[in-house]
Amino acid sequence: MIPKSDKFPIVLGHNDCQELNFILSNERILLIDYEYSDWSPMAWDLANYFIETMLDNSQPESKGDYIRFDNMMTRKELNNMATRYLQKFYQKFQNQ
Repeated sequence: MIPKSDKFPIVLGHNDCQELNFILSNERILLIDYEYSDWSPMAWDLANYFIETMLDNSQPESKGDYIRFDNMMTRKELNNMATRYLQKFYQKFQNQ
């Protein structure tokens, strides 16, 4: 059961933010492969992306289950991404 929260609304999320589902086209980032999309807390995709950075999805033989701690985001990268995410959240949802 997903807890409801006034702080982070329930939104339609992608829920599979791994590297092979991002496409750069005309300087825009596109997401593909929506088979796992569902209603989830707004920050769920961000948390999923943090985890997916450690999985090796680029090698067919690994089947996405090989964990690469050397590919994990640094604390600085995690903080920067989370800070930007929260800034956008507060700009969009808290100023209404």
